[in-house]
Amino acid sequence: MAGKVLNIKVCNPLKLRSGLTGNYHAICHYSYNLPLPAIRKMKYISLTILTLTFLSCQTRMAVIKQNNKYGLINSKGEIVVEPKWDYILGESEGIYPVELDSLWGYIDKKGSVIIEPQYWDADFFDEGYACVGNKEEKFGFINTKGDTIIDFIYDESFGSFSKGLADVTLNDSCGYIDKNGKVVIPLNYETCYPFLSDLAVVWTFEGEQKLISQSLKTK
Repeated sequence: MAGKVLNIKVCNPLKLRSGLTGNYHAICHYSYNLPLPAIRKMKYISLTILTLTFLSCQTRMAVIKQNNKYGLINSKGEIVVEPKWDYILGESEGIYPVELDSLWGYIDKKGSVIIEPQYWDADFFDEGYACVGNKEEKFGFINTKGDTIIDFIYDESFGSFSKGLADVTLNDSCGYIDKNGKVVIPLNYETCYPFLSDLAVVWTFEGEQKLISQSLKTK
């Protein structure tokens, strides 16, 4: 059915995790209805909205919902991926996280499955890695082949890698690891945000907000 133009509702390119609903309008003139089921903390919402809106504008692809299933259309309204998934997140590095029967996997822009749905939770690929959760609700990191690169030992992560580092949480304390899984900034903080530059925002257990530098990395 690829190439057929249908008059269907264009929905959000992302699945945010908070339990709210809202309507947003992207700069590229797509209009999105965003259901936000609760999985992760409220602190993630703003940055994820900005990131995914930007990604959707770049790729000119949009997630659609038809008969309670999700697919993808291009900017001409042509169906590229048939609506058969329970959910589709936005695209990053040419890959889309998809949900089927409460399990997450990944497809490419043509809808081909590159990693079979098998994870309890899944995030976007950044710098060649994605954070995924197993059935024990522990998080680790995989590559685009589906190989586990960093074991499922963490309680939480904001997402995947940024500037070579990923924030991770264990026993309510967070810090940063490198792509080898080595802790390079100790897990001494209450809240950690990604390194979007050479700096990242963290919150201490004393309620103090700080900017930290990658120069804190241990060798």
